[in-house]
Amino acid sequence: MLLILATAAFVSLAGTRLCDAMLPALALAFETGTVEASAVVSAYAIGYAVTQLLWGPIGDRHGKLRVIAIAALACTAITLAAAAATSLTALVLARAAMGATAAGIFPLGLAWISDNVPLAQRQQALARFSGVSVFGMILGPLLGGLLSEAWSWRGAFLVVAAMYAIIAWVVWRRDQAAGPQPQPSAGPSASLVQGLRHLWALPWARVVLLATGAEVALGIGCLALAPSVLHQRFGLPLDRAGALVALFGIGGFLFSRAAPWLLQHIARPRLPALGGAIMGASVGSLGLIPDWGWAAPACILAGFGFFTLHNTLQVQVTQLAPDASGLSFAVFTACNFFGQSAGVAIIALAWARFGAAPVFLICGAGLVVLGLTMNVLIQRRMQALT
Repeated sequence: MLLILATAAFVSLAGTRLCDAMLPALALAFETGTVEASAVVSAYAIGYAVTQLLWGPIGDRHGKLRVIAIAALACTAITLAAAAATSLTALVLARAAMGATAAGIFPLGLAWISDNVPLAQRQQALARFSGVSVFGMILGPLLGGLLSEAWSWRGAFLVVAAMYAIIAWVVWRRDQAAGPQPQPSAGPSASLVQGLRHLWALPWARVVLLATGAEVALGIGCLALAPSVLHQRFGLPLDRAGALVALFGIGGFLFSRAAPWLLQHIARPRLPALGGAIMGASVGSLGLIPDWGWAAPACILAGFGFFTLHNTLQVQVTQLAPDASGLSFAVFTACNFFGQSAGVAIIALAWARFGAAPVFLICGAGLVVLGLTMNVLIQRRMQALT
């Protein structure tokens, strides 16, 4: 089931960047410019972000697997509509709807792990889930580019629709095979507003969610601007610079493979400090490297460090509100989106005024401090609970 859900998350995250490499083909097909065609990219992200908080309570009330299957089925229909779009406006609307429905897959997959995997194995399960799903964002542009080049941009959407259909069928069958599930109680996720109030009233929830937003703002905010920095400093073409930064995902995958060893040899509360130190040093170095070749190991290490810290935060989210895990992970994912958006905007302004080196160094130092802080706070919480 873990592999099935990770595959579903892989497809939904691949959708965020599916159209990146096919923008020239879309511009040609609809007789417009690449800038206008890029609306299909932002439309998916907007739809995904806006509906995050709606899916969590629905999954808590009606069952995570059932809702994931329904979301995947809806994605199938909408992706087929995207493939049949006869105007750019229709495609943009379809992409927004795709994002809105795909938003129910990734956070509810995390919530299912929270509900069904014992705490002792949960961190490793979350690492494996993230290790598979993160490749969606890496391979999304490659998938879209290859399929649109070898077949057509419509063919790329047809392939994704087929993948969603298979996922919907498999998850639905597994949900039905599990038999009748206990009726969920009217917990804090019974209504969105009530659930959000309940979650925010928990002091530890505020700490974890704010730490998540800060981690993504500092780390992913810098990495989102790294291709532009490499282009400006070393004259690299943007596609090559983007490929270097995409190695971040390789670091995430390496963490997912190394997680069993790390969890066996390093105390869990120390993982945030390790992750913050590795990512902080890697992000800081991107503003100082003397040659673009150093960007490759820096980005791989940044990915390893990010997922080391991020995975620990995910485990903490599983313990915030056990009767509302869907809502907890929906808010967690929303913090990722809004943290990244705020981070990119603020770091871009600072870069324009002060340059890349001081800004990346400050963000790197902030990540080190964040990791050390969460190390101390998690240790104190564990001591208080025991």
